[in-house]
Amino acid sequence: MTTKIENTEINIQIATKAVTDLKKLRKQFASADQLLSRANKAVYAVLSSAFDVLVALKTAEEPKRVLQTFEQQLEAMTRDKKAKHAIASTSLELKVIRFVCGELKQKRESTYARVLRVAFAEEIHNKDYCFKDWIVAAGGVDEVRRSGNGEPRKDYAAIARDAFKSIAPLAPVAAAHIKRAAEKEVADTEFCVAILRKNADGSFGIISTVDNAALTKQALARAGKGLADAEELASAAEKQREQERAASEATQQLASSSTTEQKEAA
Repeated sequence: MTTKIENTEINIQIATKAVTDLKKLRKQFASADQLLSRANKAVYAVLSSAFDVLVALKTAEEPKRVLQTFEQQLEAMTRDKKAKHAIASTSLELKVIRFVCGELKQKRESTYARVLRVAFAEEIHNKDYCFKDWIVAAGGVDEVRRSGNGEPRKDYAAIARDAFKSIAPLAPVAAAHIKRAAEKEVADTEFCVAILRKNADGSFGIISTVDNAALTKQALARAGKGLADAEELASAAEKQREQERAASEATQQLASSSTTEQKEAA
């Protein structure tokens, strides 16, 4: 039977060993995380080049003929030189991924193909940032895979800009009260962000402003999302009302027709 002092010493040893082991694991993780980060960047670079090829195929002056020639050249290759056999219904994105990446598991090749599809739908090749930066900003290939359905996303910031141009301001603010962008910051040409303090009585007061293009765009995007959601709800409600009106009119016509037939029969 161990004494209280012995138990205390054992507890200290267990805790000390736990801390020591966790420190070692922290170093191991940091090293592994760096390797993973470098590997991901290398994969993104390959996907970026594959995307360039995809864009070239899809945006050629005669894309149909180019794609036909591309397909013929794929068919002419022997089976062992192709990553995987592709049937007629296989998407171009998946053919490119299979050609480049070889034998991948289905989920992984589908993820990469979807990334190319979403990138093209969002016209990343026409943006002022590169493919790799886009993937990193999105949170990686899995986040891109989970986003949208391959259709171009709504530009919520643009929706807000268009709406707010014609909306009367809640309160005017003199230019002297606007805090200008810092030396290395870029200001938005139309809007800036206001910081409002919530007062105890439930009112709000403008305390300061942030004249930064990136932050302003984020705020506009959030506001634009709200405007788009409200419009969709209003549209859905109007559609429901139209359906109810149509159903009511159909019921009235049916009742009127039935009454007429009964009178004629009498």
